[in-house]
Amino acid sequence: MATQFKVLIIGGGIAGLSLAIILEAYGFDYELLEKHAEIAPKLGAGVGITPNGARILDQMRVWDEMCDYSSPVDAGTALSPEGQTVIFNPNMGDWLLKLFGYKIHFLSRHDCLRILLAKIQRKSCIHLRQEVVGIKTGAVGQRARAETKDGSVFTGDIVVGADGVRSTVREQLWKMADTERPGYIPKEDKTGIMSFYTAVIGVAHDPGLPEGGSARAYNHHRSYFFQEGRKGSREFYWWLCAKNETTKSGIIPKLSSEAKQQLLDRYADDRIGESLTLGSLSKMSTYSFIIPLQDFVLKKCFYKNIILIGDTFRKLHPVAGQGANSAIEESAFLADILWNLRATNAIHEPYALEQALEEFQRERFVRGKALQEDANLVQRMESLDNPVMKFMSLYVVPRLPFVVAFLPQLACSFIPARHLKHLPPPKQAMVAFSQDMKATISPRSNLATSFWAGTFILSALSPYMMSRFFGAEIERLAMDESAKLSGVVESYLAFIAISVSGVWVVESYKASFLISPLTSALVWILASNYWGWEKTVPLYFCLH
Repeated sequence: MATQFKVLIIGGGIAGLSLAIILEAYGFDYELLEKHAEIAPKLGAGVGITPNGARILDQMRVWDEMCDYSSPVDAGTALSPEGQTVIFNPNMGDWLLKLFGYKIHFLSRHDCLRILLAKIQRKSCIHLRQEVVGIKTGAVGQRARAETKDGSVFTGDIVVGADGVRSTVREQLWKMADTERPGYIPKEDKTGIMSFYTAVIGVAHDPGLPEGGSARAYNHHRSYFFQEGRKGSREFYWWLCAKNETTKSGIIPKLSSEAKQQLLDRYADDRIGESLTLGSLSKMSTYSFIIPLQDFVLKKCFYKNIILIGDTFRKLHPVAGQGANSAIEESAFLADILWNLRATNAIHEPYALEQALEEFQRERFVRGKALQEDANLVQRMESLDNPVMKFMSLYVVPRLPFVVAFLPQLACSFIPARHLKHLPPPKQAMVAFSQDMKATISPRSNLATSFWAGTFILSALSPYMMSRFFGAEIERLAMDESAKLSGVVESYLAFIAISVSGVWVVESYKASFLISPLTSALVWILASNYWGWEKTVPLYFCLH
């Protein structure tokens, strides 16, 4: 009789604790190793929970308690470099609740980890002060082994690396793969870990910012974000995200307090409200710290029976608030994979496990890259990265309705998320998440895109080619046929033009076209009347 399948989790952050809770609910054996002396120290930044993460936490039965210790984002505000309000939406929270079932909530990292830890029933499975220094996968059919700094050895059928950006598990995975299977780890996984921004994060009590909402302040090559922690506490978390003078690569060492002070002094006069500057905010802060913002999504997140989740696997810019939520998603997806393997009696088969982890890797890479690109675009917009971004952020987006400028983009971040398949489903709302949709949505391939783009380009060029090679004959036929055109045909052509123009108007409201040649239908309507529909329509659909 096969032994019970055991999961060995390395790291007691949001990803590791979430996975432990779900594994308990699913009836799996596990152990969790954390190198620090406590799981939830009263340090660190705040955590934003968006609907895609909230629905999983609701299934885990910790969401209600998190709401008690958090502040809902009811309103959204954006400020110009002069401290003037350029965007204010008082109904942001209501929109999200109605459409996705949950508001965005913000709480301290300490409270988030404390609540997750309290939910775990088998506390004996959590081992503190156990810093992993080595991992071996073992032979086929044998458990993997993790050795810690004090000489202890822990085993598991699968090792889950959730030990953060500076991950020992990732280093061990790369080392084993390079030795046993050279070329398995792509070069870009090792060279693609970048840092474009540096953040200073702090906590200030009652700095004069409004309750019940989040505020963002735009500035040149930097931006700010503010959010109250627990509702009514008047304890505000704030972020300064400043663009590095040069792009840095690799895992960045921890930065010094001198580097933090240099950034604070450099931007001390930045206005982040009508009567508040960064300098005054930093002076009233109870504490602050500086971190390099790493940016990467690995193509390979597993080797044999070792898999990476959370910040070990991908690190996203915090401006979009998807780091913790992605960690929760990945924990849920991995637990569902293990459930399915157990249900089909394939959980002890190495090939079946590898195929399942391939599915995880494939799906989470696509999801991670999409979130990474969204976060980087938001940061570039808010830090007025170039004249176009500045014009869009300060003059175009503020004039668009919230349902046009922001909701579609938020939906793109939330909707592809999974939820737990084997626990009671989360609350339903007006918008269906991808996992709940009957149709299977898949992205268009590069080959199909190239084919259709080429077809439309040839269609646009065909009038020119016809007139060049058959100009005289076409002119003679046109003169013969022009007299035969009736008013009915002319009316038909007019209705076709109106229909195409209507399609262009509707398509121009897509969030993905906000910064693209397709953002305005007027340009294409005017072009079609000047150059002709036969040239303009194919060109439009080529760009589409």
